[in-house]
Amino acid sequence: MSHHTLELIHRGTKNVGFHQIHKGQHQWLDQRYHRRLHTGIGERPLERYMRSLARIQPCLPTPQELDQVFYRTLSRKVREDSTVSIAGALWELPPAYIGQRVEIRHPQGRPQELYVFEEDRP
Repeated sequence: MSHHTLELIHRGTKNVGFHQIHKGQHQWLDQRYHRRLHTGIGERPLERYMRSLARIQPCLPTPQELDQVFYRTLSRKVREDSTVSIAGALWELPPAYIGQRVEIRHPQGRPQELYVFEEDRP
């Protein structure tokens, strides 16, 4: 527990909930810890963080990478006629999948864009 959390409890505050403790810890971090000289690094943590921002190069994902992270995953067994049913519609797959259970993924909000995944790869 942080020092601030112990102070809250020591003052006799009863029924201290998680959100109250969480808020108190964030206040302590923002108002005290980040603004005081830290002997381990020889400066204030907030100053060190702000100085390091210039060296950070954000690596933003492409729209396709974001889609893959948030794909909806379905599991279906491929019928003898090489089809699967998804949301009441029949979709045809290659005959090699007949009788197998397949993992089908699609981007959120675009269920018409289906991909069969094998070993976590499309």
